[in-house]
Formats: sequence, structure tokens, C-alpha cells
Amino acid sequence: MFKIILTILLLTLVMSAQAGEVLTEKLITQLLETKKAFVVSPYSVGAALSMTAEGAAGDTKKEFAKVLNLPWSNGLEKNNSEVFQSAQAVWVEQTYPVKLGFLDKLKKKYRAGFEKADFKDQSEEERLKINHWVEEKTKNKIKDLLSSGSLTSLTRLVLVNGVYFKDSWLQAFDKNLTISRTFQVAPGQSVEIETLNKKFKAVQYYASDHFESIQLPFKTKGFALRLFLPKDFEISSAMVKEILNKKNKHYSPLEMTVQFPKFKIDFEIELSENFKSLGLILPFSDRADFSKLSKVALVDRLRISLIQHKVFIEVNEEGAEAAAATAVVLKGRSMNPKSKEFIANRPFVYEIVRINSATSEDILFVGFFKPERVN
Repeated sequence: MFKIILTILLLTLVMSAQAGEVLTEKLITQLLETKKAFVVSPYSVGAALSMTAEGAAGDTKKEFAKVLNLPWSNGLEKNNSEVFQSAQAVWVEQTYPVKLGFLDKLKKKYRAGFEKADFKDQSEEERLKINHWVEEKTKNKIKDLLSSGSLTSLTRLVLVNGVYFKDSWLQAFDKNLTISRTFQVAPGQSVEIETLNKKFKAVQYYASDHFESIQLPFKTKGFALRLFLPKDFEISSAMVKEILNKKNKHYSPLEMTVQFPKFKIDFEIELSENFKSLGLILPFSDRADFSKLSKVALVDRLRISLIQHKVFIEVNEEGAEAAAATAVVLKGRSMNPKSKEFIANRPFVYEIVRINSATSEDILFVGFFKPERVN
């Protein structure tokens, strides 16, 4: 049985266009159910799966459209900045008849590179080549994306997206003010963690009945990190939807002291089962229709066999490295003349966003922070 190996790369470096708010909301809600820390890039997932969807037809195409909320808004024309880069590529088994229309669409719409590969006889060597490409595109932050044995003689295509983000804070945190602070992992459970600490004369702030949020700009205009601190330890699906619908226009400047943990996370997940539970079923089955990709796709029962996602993110006094995307709509709040505190001392959600306007933005990274070590 022939297979598509679909590889998705998410890279986050400090905090890093979108597959659509619908996909982001569903995926984040699902991952939060594990109550464990994670970070994903809706941007990268959307890019890789959307490229794959270009080869789908019939009911298979309809499932892609429903789950991904197609068409995907990729914003590729904005990806050549100094701080954020996105790269796409597809490797095709050299003996496999792929339609030129499919490859042309990937080149024009996604600016994807194209490489012929010998998966039949040298699948391991081709795996190493692809991993090397990933390392180059992510400044060596993502290594060994594809594990040994993940590609075989049955592999026919590998589609990869790599994103990289790195920038400094517009207002850096003083290392001398970083403190060790108790972080409440859960009721009655805590851990000591290094915590950034800064008093801002004006920080962008928003509060709802369910959470508080701040927006910290990076030096490059339009890029920002957002933190969402729930009122307690539970994050409902309704709260996720509210978080992801907050946008720049909802934040207002407020004098306040800000404290949140430094963190560095490596996260890896195989997303096939996640997407099946979201309704993307046919592309993984023998009934998959990728006839726009190849004239022999139906005969060969071409299908997706793997969606590999790997992310790195680091946030510290200088700034962040990361990849991800999210759209957030926030409810306004009047300014308080007294200095306020935003102290993230319990699990929180975070995003790295690219702001296009007061009401339009791309979510590059979304994560949930919760230390594993507990006292």
C-alpha cells in the first residue's frame, strides 16, 4: 500500500498564516484536555496540511475543507522578514507519476521547493536529507524530525513546512530583577521557578470574567507575545474560543508590574489521531482520494500515514524564539490609575502573533505552560 508521509514542523524560538481560527480552536481545546504543557504552530500545521489538500478531490477534499476551514490564509508574502521565515518543500519518489498541476500549484501558491527522492531503495538516506533541510531552515533548533524507520520503500511523498521566529523584546527584562517564585501547578502543588519581573509604565492589558491577558511587543513592529492567565486552574472550551478571538484592538495601556516564568520547551507530537478525532478521516484510509495529486493515486490507495510535529520555544529576558499563529478578540477595560500586577504564578496559555491591523492577525504559536516538577 502506498503512503503519503506528511511531516509538519513547528519551530518556536522565544515565542513564535494560519490554518484558520476553527482548526486552532479545536486542536488547542483537544490538547488542553491532557492538562500537560505543549506548544504547537497552527501556521505550520495549516501550511503542510493545506499543501496536501491541494491534491485531494471529492469527499476527501470536503473533509480537508471542513477541518482546516479552507481556504488557508497563508500570508506568505509577509514571511520574508528578518525575524520570521517560513519554508515549504515536497519530496517525491522519483518513479511516482505526480501531476504537474499539483506541483505547479505548490510552487506558485506556497513557494514550495521540489526534490526527487529514491524512497524505494534509499529511504533512510532520504530521511537524513530531509532532516538536514529541516535543521537548516530552523537554525538547528529542530533536529531528527523524522525518526529512523518513519520512511520506507512505500513512501511516495513527504511534504514539509518549517517556520522560524526570533526577536528581542521592545522593552527587555533586567536579568538582575529575575526572581525565584513559587508557581502553583495545581491546588496544593507548587514548584520554584525563575520568573521574569518588570514594572511597565504602560503595558497592553485586557481582562474578561474568565482571564487576564497582557500583550508584550517585540522590537519588530507587528509581532507580539500574549499571555492569558485564567482565574483558576480550569480552561474551558468556551474560554479557549474567547482567547483565540482576542485581537489588538481590545487591549488598552495600563501601568503594571509583570511577572511570568522563563521557559524553554521541546515538544513533539504525531497528530494523525488528533486530526481523525476532528473529522479528518478519509485522507488516512484506503478510500482517500488524492486523484489531483497523481493519476494512479486511487489504484495505489495513496493516503496519509504520518503527521509529525516538532516544536522548540524559549522565552527569557532578551526575547523569544518560536513559531505559531493565533487570532484573539479582547473586551476593553477602562484604565486604573493605580499600578496593577499581572503575576503568572499558575498554568497559563500563551501565543506569538503577527498583527496585521486592529482586527486582523496571524497566530504563529500557541502553547500551554505548566511545569512538570512538583514539590
